[in-house]
Parts: sequence; structure tokens; C-alpha cells
Amino acid sequence: MRQTQSSSSPTSSEEQMPEAWRKSTYSSQGDCVEVATGPEVLIRDTKDREGGHLTASTPAWRELLSKLR
Repeated sequence: MRQTQSSSSPTSSEEQMPEAWRKSTYSSQGDCVEVATGPEVLIRDTKDREGGHLTASTPAWRELLSKLR
């Protein structure tokens, strides 16, 4: 996984930021992560949405989820 920090000038990865972030339906307090899927999976903290995000390949994300279940 890669970590991307927010910056004042957009980079190519920031220009391709997804419009639809999703959070788990199990999250009731808002203290969770949000996920955006596309060519890569982006993961960010709901308490610090501007603080950057982690990037994972789709296969790596699926493997993580399968191990957590």
C-alpha cells in the first residue's frame, strides 16, 4: 500500500480522486474509514479526510478483506 498526503497543488493522483467515497454501514459514530474503488482502492480516515489516503491494488484489498472476515 502507498500513502498519499494532501497538498495545496494537485498531483496526477489527486486529479483522479474518486467522487464517491463509501463507509461501512456498521459505522454509527463516524469514527471509521472510507473506501473509494476504481482502478485502485483508496482508503482514508473519516476524522481527517484532508490528511491523505492509502492506496491499494484491488487484489490486495480483496485479500485483506478475506482475511478480516
